[in-house]
Amino acid sequence: MNGSQLEASLGEAKALIAAGEFTKARTLLTMTAKPYPAAAEVWKGLGVAENKIGNRAAAVTDLQRALQLNDSDDDAWSSLGGVYLAMTRYDDALKCFRTALSRNSASTYALVNYLTIASIIGDDRSALNEYGQALIDGERRCESQIDQNINVPWCYYDLAQLLFFEGRLDEFGSIVQAAFERSSSWQVASARSAYERLSEGGRFAEPARTVLREFDRYNQGR
Repeated sequence: MNGSQLEASLGEAKALIAAGEFTKARTLLTMTAKPYPAAAEVWKGLGVAENKIGNRAAAVTDLQRALQLNDSDDDAWSSLGGVYLAMTRYDDALKCFRTALSRNSASTYALVNYLTIASIIGDDRSALNEYGQALIDGERRCESQIDQNINVPWCYYDLAQLLFFEGRLDEFGSIVQAAFERSSSWQVASARSAYERLSEGGRFAEPARTVLREFDRYNQGR
C-alpha cells in the first residue's frame, strides 16, 4: 500500500463513519494499520470507530497511540475527550478538551464539550466567563460553515449548542430543526446525548429538558 492508497483508505473510512457504518470502518482501518503503523490518522479513525461501536477501552488505546504519533492534533484530543465523556471520566475529558483548545482555539467541538462538562460539574459560570469570546467566534464559524454547506449537520448542532449556552432558546429551535432535516438517526442520537447529561442537574437542567422534548417530537414524527 502506497501513500495514495493510504489516503484513499482514510477517505473511505471517513465516509463509512459519516454514514454510520462503524464496524466496516473499523475493519478497513485495522487492515490499513498493518502496513502503516506510524500513521496517526489511522489510529485516530480507529479510535472514533471503536467509540461509536461502544468499545471504550479500545478507543482510548487507539486514540492515545494516535497522540503519541502526533500530539498536536486537536481533533484527536477532542475525540479522546469524547470517549472519556462517554465513560463519565469528567476530569480526564476536561483535560483533553482544554488541550484541544490550546492546540486550536477554533475547535468548536472541543468548546461545546468543555462547556457541557463544566456545566455538569457546576463550573459553568467560570467556563463561560473564560470562553465568552470563543462562543461568539464559534457562532461565526458555524454560520460560515452553514453558508458554505460544509461540516453538515454538525455545524448546525454546534451552533444550536452555542446558542443554548447563551440562553438564546428562541433562536435555538429553528437551528436544531435544520440540523434534524440533514441528519441520519445516529447523528440525532449523538447530538441528543449532551442534553441528556445536562438535564441531570445544574443551571442548564431545565432548558436541557426543554431541548430533549424537541428531540422527542422529531423522533416521534419520523
